Amino acid sequence: MTQDILESPIINGTPSGSGLPTLILKRGTTLANYTRTAATFADVDSTNLKYTVVVPVGWALTVICRLSGFSSSILSNLDVRLLDSTASTVLDEQILTTAVGINVTLGYSLVGYIKGDGKTHSISLQFTSSVSPNQVNIANGANDYPKMLFTLQPAN
Repeated sequence: MTQDILESPIINGTPSGSGLPTLILKRGTTLANYTRTAATFADVDSTNLKYTVVVPVGWALTVICRLSGFSSSILSNLDVRLLDSTASTVLDEQILTTAVGINVTLGYSLVGYIKGDGKTHSISLQFTSSVSPNQVNIANGANDYPKMLFTLQPAN
């Protein structure tokens, strides 16, 4: 009795050349909290929490981000977003309010989706303090750090 061996389909022009979905996990360094006092958006960590990829036509990129954050001042909210900087598009954004009190860590999720257009996309996690110079923080310790899961796959 012989057994057939199934091989991955070959699809030209796909990122892996195999036509199979690609999963990438990005995470914080776990070295120290990320902090910001400016009232303008900036990348949380442009080395570890940023991903650049071509999204082929007929494919889609989904992004799921999980983080915890807090403000060190009752006067300032922490605002976080997923930004596709190459398209200047905000994929998702949340304001982490200080109404519950200062230095109270809250967990949040962001979700983004990019329909394949054959172009390069650079997605990063960004944050800002709503009132400068009040400090906001994204937890980045051994047990609590930001995570970004990117899934590139054929779209329906």
